[in-house]
Amino acid sequence: MGSIKLDGGYSLVVEAETKRFRLIILDDNAELVCHKVTVSELNQFLQQTDTHLFKGRLQLHKTGDYVAIIMKGEVIGSIPESEFQILISSQNMLASSH
Repeated sequence: MGSIKLDGGYSLVVEAETKRFRLIILDDNAELVCHKVTVSELNQFLQQTDTHLFKGRLQLHKTGDYVAIIMKGEVIGSIPESEFQILISSQNMLASSH
């Protein structure tokens, strides 16, 4: 499991599952929202310039080189795309080693 700190004490956690990732927003250690996504969906999202992923309580919006994390309609953090890719890659390597 890998994580990135966001604004307001939130964290974005990526958990590898079989052929999927589980993206989770934590407030301290309490899980607030999550969304399951395939590796190919995430890679497709990262290859595009201005796009969004998911509809619902957890959304990712990519603008330029940044990924905005939106929970329940409110931006709770923005991270560089490169940092997000490193997080995804590390989890992908962990999942394929099991």
